[in-house]
Amino acid sequence: MNQNDQLSPGEIESLQFAELPESMRAAQRAVRTPEVREMIERLAEHNLGVCMPHMHPEAGEFAELPGDTVSLEQKSSFVPVADLDPVNTLPVAWHWKDGAVAVAGSCHILQRKCD
Repeated sequence: MNQNDQLSPGEIESLQFAELPESMRAAQRAVRTPEVREMIERLAEHNLGVCMPHMHPEAGEFAELPGDTVSLEQKSSFVPVADLDPVNTLPVAWHWKDGAVAVAGSCHILQRKCD
């Protein structure tokens, strides 16, 4: 068993949320609500999901994405869900798979770079 297996879900959440602005903490909590889960399920009918728009300023922290800025993927990694480290990654995009909300995109927290 590794260190991550010994942490409770609440402890993992505290570590993940530690450096987030309150607006992003609210977004992370909202994904778990029945209202947002229903929206994600309905969007799946159109092969769409939801994301938490964000950026990483020079210091690497999470920040809200300004209205005049767009996220541009220059390099992405694609890994099996089972390989995600729940402590050192933060979900930033979700979709509906197999009857439930599932993570579709994640960012490294410690390295502060999006996948």
